[in-house]
Amino acid sequence: MRQAGVLDVGCHSALLTVVQRRPGAVLEPVFSRKVRLRLHETLDHKGRLDQAGVHSVERAVAEAVAANPRQSGPEVFAFATSVIRDAPNRDAIIARVARTTGT
Repeated sequence: MRQAGVLDVGCHSALLTVVQRRPGAVLEPVFSRKVRLRLHETLDHKGRLDQAGVHSVERAVAEAVAANPRQSGPEVFAFATSVIRDAPNRDAIIARVARTTGT
C-alpha cells in the first residue's frame, strides 16, 4: 500500500498526517501527530521569526516526523502557512529546517 504524508506547519501547530490508499478505496489516515507552536509570539517588529521561532519550527518538524512508527517513512510533502511564507526571512527558515530535519 502506498503512503504519503502531509506536514502542515502553521502559526499554532505543526501537523503531520500520513495516509495510505488501499486498492479500490479512498485515502485512509494511518498516523497523525500534532506539535504545538506559538510562532505569532516569536515574530519581531518587521515580521521575521526570531531564533527561538526558527528553533521551535525545527523541533516541531523533527518531532512530528520522528513520531511516525513506520521504519521506512512515507514521502512527506511539507507546507508552511502565512506566518512563515510572509516572513522576510522565510528562505533562511525553510533552508535551515530542511538542512537540520531532512524535511
